[in-house]
Amino acid sequence: MWFSVDRLPKRRILPSLLLLLPFCFLVSSCSDTPDTPSMDEYLTRVTELGSYDENVRKKALLAIRASPPKPTKAALRSILKGEVPGNWTPLIRVTIAALLATWEDEETGEIDKTGLPELIEALRGPDVSLRRLAVETLPLIGTDAVKFVLDVLKSGQTENRMDAAVVLGRMLQRDQNAAAGRALLSVNLQEEPSAQVRMAVMINLAEWKSREAVDGFIAALTDPDEQVRAFAWQQVKERENPPIEFEPKGEIAKRTEQIQKIRAWWQEARKKKARKS
Repeated sequence: MWFSVDRLPKRRILPSLLLLLPFCFLVSSCSDTPDTPSMDEYLTRVTELGSYDENVRKKALLAIRASPPKPTKAALRSILKGEVPGNWTPLIRVTIAALLATWEDEETGEIDKTGLPELIEALRGPDVSLRRLAVETLPLIGTDAVKFVLDVLKSGQTENRMDAAVVLGRMLQRDQNAAAGRALLSVNLQEEPSAQVRMAVMINLAEWKSREAVDGFIAALTDPDEQVRAFAWQQVKERENPPIEFEPKGEIAKRTEQIQKIRAWWQEARKKKARKS
């Protein structure tokens, strides 16, 4: 069997991100008003974010999160914007981007999206650890990230395309983000060569509760891979209970005839829904 759901990146994300980016209340000094670090202290801490020693990285993250938010975030943004000279490796830049996105503004509750370009670059890149961090962080940014994630889904390498589908699915998990759902719907499955990516699109589209998603599942009934067809048909049945049979394992001629009937039924069902509304 070529495909297993276990081979897809996991879609539930918060615990691992919290382990990587510890919150301020884990630090005893956070109960006091910390002094603003000097620029040299900031630079030392940020440089340590690029360490291969996980303990060094976690210690640096804790120290940064324990610093006063406004000046600390301003310093981190300056690094991402290229205003502070230094050897800021991709690991450092992506970690900063994730840190800013998970450090909500105390007054507005908003997140800082300055690191969106770094996160998209990581999602498109070959480094698995950076890509994983991007997958965990981009759903927090939401709609502003959708078009960039969709570009990766349509043009990246196979593993990157799968991860991009997961990002959009997690956005749907978080708040039923319609932009993310429509992005998944926009993928032309007939042009997608990887059955694994097509299945990833279907699995993550299934997070969308909107009836719009049914269009994508019906379109996938023509997929050349039986498992993709079977998953799509299961979604159609669970959501709309059509009075028509479809056999994912059936001969292509029979499936084609069944799909024509399903499409006609769905078109009429939508018209009835529109008339009622």
